[in-house]
Amino acid sequence: MSKVQELINKLKKEGSINNQEQAILKIIRQNESIALDLNTNQLFEGKDCNNQVIQPPYSIMTIEIKKYKGQPYDRVTLRNEGEFYQKFTLLAEKFPVMFDSMSFKTPDLTEKYGTEIFGLTENNKAEFVEEIKPEVQEYYSKLVRV
Repeated sequence: MSKVQELINKLKKEGSINNQEQAILKIIRQNESIALDLNTNQLFEGKDCNNQVIQPPYSIMTIEIKKYKGQPYDRVTLRNEGEFYQKFTLLAEKFPVMFDSMSFKTPDLTEKYGTEIFGLTENNKAEFVEEIKPEVQEYYSKLVRV
């Protein structure tokens, strides 16, 4: 059998769209901590997934509490004690990949600030892609190797 035919057979067997998607999702899951850090860091900067300022701003009472605790109060960070950030998770069993937090605070926070608090800005998406690019390239390199 020729090398070309071997490659064709291998791609038919291992290179289905479903297999490729599962391989990429596995790589994403293996790099979950990077994605979660990118999401929580942008929240701490006061930005949502659209790179917009998180609105509405903190109330005067919350600002006073934040000042007392020595926490940022000039922007909405959605971080008080850290529980919301610590419970962040990446749902990467299928596309599209989604972010969530298993915190009891999540329903109230998404109601007040919107679901846009979950997800990456375009810059952070690009940064994440750069982080996983070597693993994705290695996967495809192995896929086309005979």
